Amino acid sequence: MVEEVLQLLSASGGLSPGRRFLDCTVGAGGHASEILRRILPGGFLLGLDIDSSMLALAKACFTSEGFPEEAWRLFNLSYTEMEQAIGEAGLSGKKFHGIIFDCGVASQHLDDPARGFSCDMDGPLDLRFDVTKSLNGATVVNRWSEKELRRILKEYANERFAGAIARGIRRARELRPITTTFQLAEIIRKAVPPRFRSPHRNYVQTGFQAIRIAVNGELDALRDALPVALANLDEMGVCSVISFQSGEDRIVKRCFAEAVRKVEAGRTFELLTPKPLRPSEGEIQRNPRSRSAKLRAIRKLSSLCVADG
Repeated sequence: MVEEVLQLLSASGGLSPGRRFLDCTVGAGGHASEILRRILPGGFLLGLDIDSSMLALAKACFTSEGFPEEAWRLFNLSYTEMEQAIGEAGLSGKKFHGIIFDCGVASQHLDDPARGFSCDMDGPLDLRFDVTKSLNGATVVNRWSEKELRRILKEYANERFAGAIARGIRRARELRPITTTFQLAEIIRKAVPPRFRSPHRNYVQTGFQAIRIAVNGELDALRDALPVALANLDEMGVCSVISFQSGEDRIVKRCFAEAVRKVEAGRTFELLTPKPLRPSEGEIQRNPRSRSAKLRAIRKLSSLCVADG
């Protein structure tokens, strides 16, 4: 949803030379490179990503595009650590004209079987964005209690058969450790009664999603980071968030709604997306993985705008 994001970020002239932007999930640099093209000369982009391999791709992208090195800084940090990155970049006390979050898993993660994100390719059951962390997918499925597994499947994937899947995992690991993606995929597949299997819902995929979210603490991280991001917006600055899962979208919706209701120091916020934007049919055809994307955006108003009602 690059074009939709750029349109929202350009509200109030946000995408113009000399502006500052924060990409909290810079990934391979797709959104960030489009932003840099529009804020140069004189602009600056701060990019964060918890996965060091993605930062290498972003750096290569920026270099190949010829963006001057003084126009961007990249940090191998979670967006929960954005204040640290802002300080280390020498931007303490300065605000951003735009902030973007692109949540979820990147195509590069899904396409690498060694990372264990895809249920369609056999590989180690890893599922970590940050490979330096000790908690991985194998630890969750082999050591967490059946009750806890049922909870995350229900909470993070709205899984109708959470109990059956958790029970299937517990029984399987009693026979041998679950260490590969294909092992877990088969357990989930067998736990769903045949009459409920449908091409319209991939229970294996949503099961992997729930475990991935648990491994990386994704919902808690987003819940903690969004208020900090809004506090770092400049007047008339825009924060846009792309989510791919209902739990993420609920967090964004509630945070933005609370910000709109709350008035502090004569400033408030307005929603730019009363309803989330969805990808176009053309984009879905080009990239089926974008199908579940939802885009929400909010703008910080100046004190003058509040006074004028």
